[in-house]
Amino acid sequence: GLTKYDDGPLSDKVNQNEKDIVVIKSEQTTQNTNISKNETNIASKFDDGGTTYKDAKAMETALAKEISDRADGDSDTLTSANTYTDSKVGSIDHSTLATKVELAAEESARVAGDATLQANIDDIKPYDDTALAGKVTANEESITALQAEQVTQNTAIKDNKDAIDALVIPNVDDFTTKDYVDAADETKFDKGTGTTNLNDATAMEAAIDKNAATKLDKGAGLKASDAKELEDAISANTAGITKNATDITTKLDKGATTYKDAKEIEDAITKEQIDREAGDSVNASAIGDNTTSINALSNRLDALENTSLSSQWEIVTNSTANPNSGEIVLNTGDWLSTTLIAISHTDKNSTTHDFSSIKIGDTLQIGVGPESKAAGSSAAYEITGLDNSAGKFDVKHLASSGTPTAGFIAVVAVYPSFDPSNYATQAELQAVETTANSKVAMLSNGTDNAKTTGVMALTQAQYEALEPKDPLTIYLISDYKDTL
Repeated sequence: GLTKYDDGPLSDKVNQNEKDIVVIKSEQTTQNTNISKNETNIASKFDDGGTTYKDAKAMETALAKEISDRADGDSDTLTSANTYTDSKVGSIDHSTLATKVELAAEESARVAGDATLQANIDDIKPYDDTALAGKVTANEESITALQAEQVTQNTAIKDNKDAIDALVIPNVDDFTTKDYVDAADETKFDKGTGTTNLNDATAMEAAIDKNAATKLDKGAGLKASDAKELEDAISANTAGITKNATDITTKLDKGATTYKDAKEIEDAITKEQIDREAGDSVNASAIGDNTTSINALSNRLDALENTSLSSQWEIVTNSTANPNSGEIVLNTGDWLSTTLIAISHTDKNSTTHDFSSIKIGDTLQIGVGPESKAAGSSAAYEITGLDNSAGKFDVKHLASSGTPTAGFIAVVAVYPSFDPSNYATQAELQAVETTANSKVAMLSNGTDNAKTTGVMALTQAQYEALEPKDPLTIYLISDYKDTL
């Protein structure tokens, strides 16, 4: 940036020059006065007065002496003037003072600097925010795309949740396990209960070769009457094995999720139980938070019913004197114009009050309550200033009826100031209840079938902007503030 020109040193030099010029002018005035006196004296010397010169020679001698005396006088005057001048201005350091040449050079330099500054200012080009605006637009488009993608993902998550909830786990007690099928594959063929040990394909081929002429020995385990029937039986058996393997897989397939065996089903059930318990824990935490907020609100409502002061005093009007025991003193004779109220620390029942809890903004009421003889004549004031120790209160009239009557016993009460903005309205309480219900999956007593799509952490603004909201999702509001 440009550094502001500091003309302090130059101004100091100019001020010092002006002071020195005043001193020199004063010395010149003194010198001019002396010169004028000398001229007068020279002129008067030609007046011979009572002196008689006998001839020109005597006059010349006198004139020569006069000239000599005058020269001596001028020399003495000059010496005195120089001495005086030296004593007054000789000690001044002129090296710190600027000459006219220096001032002119300074002025020229400043003019040149101003011209350079203006040229630099003229060369400044307006900022081009085109590139930045392009980036902002691109970011906005990316944000819009991400928001749309989030909506799509939320929909997909909900669909997956619905598919999981709709999953019916079949009874697999009658199904052949994969281990059993694998073991059967190793032996290839069931030997049955007969005496023919057809342990594998090689044994079967040997048996076929042996019995080729007599077809086949069916034994007790083989029901086919010849090789063709055996082949048909083998094909049918193979098809059955394939169908069983397919059934084992498809019976456990739900939607896009495929369970390859009972172990995976057990793992899925265990995970569902863990997720359910985690959701129950979050719900319990949210319910605890809501209970705390409700208790805090209840305490606030209880506070509204309290008073800082409530007792009886005898009314005194048109006075600014300190009240006697049991008196309340008004500075006027009517409610409307009263601006100062003084209350004795001791009421009519001899109970002592210290007024320490009364504060500016509280409401002071007089003449209210069924015990008051002044019933029907009452007033309410806002306390605008106070001296608790003296029991004196500056007040502003709020409302009144009738007039105060001296000697009447009035009930005096002070209510803490009430700021409605600090308390929840009925609509706000209902909104809190609605919010709590939307954040917690409400379950009937004894149920363990909590359902939740999942847990999503987001800010309050993001939660409010999210549409639609999944009732089965637990939303963790990271910057949530208690509106109560």
